[in-house]
Amino acid sequence: MNSQNITEKKKNIKNTGNKDIITGMKLLIRSIGSETAQTEVLMKLQNKRVNKRHQVFLIPGIEGCGSIFSNLASNIKSPTTCLQLDNTRSNYLSIPDIANELWPHILSCNKGRRDFVITGYSFGSLIAIELARKFEAEGLTGRLILIDGAPELMNAIKDQHLAALNSEELETNVLLGIMDILTPTSSDSSELLIGLQQCTSWQEKLDKFVASIPAGTLALSTDYQRNFCTSIYNRLIALENYDISRMPPLRSSILLLKSSMLSVTNISNDYGLSAITREKIEIHTIEGNHITILDNTKVALAINNEPLEDADEFKATLMKQCAREATL
Repeated sequence: MNSQNITEKKKNIKNTGNKDIITGMKLLIRSIGSETAQTEVLMKLQNKRVNKRHQVFLIPGIEGCGSIFSNLASNIKSPTTCLQLDNTRSNYLSIPDIANELWPHILSCNKGRRDFVITGYSFGSLIAIELARKFEAEGLTGRLILIDGAPELMNAIKDQHLAALNSEELETNVLLGIMDILTPTSSDSSELLIGLQQCTSWQEKLDKFVASIPAGTLALSTDYQRNFCTSIYNRLIALENYDISRMPPLRSSILLLKSSMLSVTNISNDYGLSAITREKIEIHTIEGNHITILDNTKVALAINNEPLEDADEFKATLMKQCAREATL
């Protein structure tokens, strides 16, 4: 799918009136975040704290902003800390590099424990996997909770929603997608598309992008706007370069929470997570899409290690499963 097709697809989707259909960068970026809030790696989140519960760590999606977890955290019963990604600089970091930068912060917060609980959402699931590896290398095992995230899923989203023939086209697609988030009422991206296609470097494209943002749209500095876009692009490249094939399997338990509305086609039931562990993967489907799944209270139940189904729901699910098996 080239940049022109993305522009046309954007027009068609706006005409459907179906708010549940989300495509492109809107699948990956829930919030642009606050420039001041992004200066801290550790963001303490307000929650339903219960005494004697251990710390839970949350890793955000590709936007790197802890604010996306505000609603979710309000129902978590453990002390909750988000490890934010750095959106203030423009250098490339691989997935292991990002995990290495977060490691001293999470290690100090988890001091004195022999286990861990890490929850990764979307792109953050890859970083969560790497942090779990680092804990296991220290002799710890724990719980890894992945909210609609896994290497296979994230690559499928990139390939199916931001398809590009080369890096220049991907750069353009990313900037068009971010502009669509910033100016959702705009129905035509063709002028920006033409301008971006005439640029010969990423810096020129950033200049064109920043100049195209309507005045008063963002309370963010120009430098932050440029660095945010660059961070998103670099993380997509890091996703593309992330290779799990040579990594040792995890020993920690993995809980996968899948959204009921799939964002991609032709993907395995466990999102390919069986390739990173020898253990059984617990899988639950949660009502919502890749974005709205965070608003479902069952995600907090999973993090709290509480049952996701009450007795009536469990009975109904069991009956449906038995009925399906009877027809086979």
